[in-house]
Amino acid sequence: MNSVLKKSILHLMDSQPDLKQGRKAEMAEMLSLNRDCGGVIPEWLIELLTNYPLCGAQFGWESPELDEDEAEEDIKKVSWTSYLLYLAKKDSYPLLAWVDWSTPDGMRDVMLETYIGFELLKHGYINVATDGSSSDPYFVPINRGDNPPLFVVSGCAPADPELIMNEELSLVSETLSDFFLKIKKVEIVNDH
Repeated sequence: MNSVLKKSILHLMDSQPDLKQGRKAEMAEMLSLNRDCGGVIPEWLIELLTNYPLCGAQFGWESPELDEDEAEEDIKKVSWTSYLLYLAKKDSYPLLAWVDWSTPDGMRDVMLETYIGFELLKHGYINVATDGSSSDPYFVPINRGDNPPLFVVSGCAPADPELIMNEELSLVSETLSDFFLKIKKVEIVNDH
């Protein structure tokens, strides 16, 4: 695995101890998913998901494009504690966008059961997460190394593969490690 990506995960686990309560993917479920996806899931991603407890974790991160009204609604959905903390310290509490990191079953659902996921899989993109409020899927490209950029696609994107690839794929972070370094809060949810 890329050493910069590994360091960013270890930093995240140190700064957000709750992440240690998350779930690691089982090797068998990742190999099954990889087989179902045509064997295209990179080894580094399988290693990432089987060695670190990311599956089902909710990550609150600082997004430069965050709408304040949407953020407040997202905070309410995460937990009342987070929402009350936000209200009490509104001026100093950072507005966070929320991302639900995918489990292997969630990845399978997006890539093999949705049009957008299926099309992006054909173009070399693997689902890794969904937006915490809109369920827009997040993807990494398999042909951009072992610390690739992170992209999001609107879940309401048109059913046109060319439009999805050229207009709907939005860059979230230049590298996956940079994204992990932007995370300010982690919540573990058992139902993912």
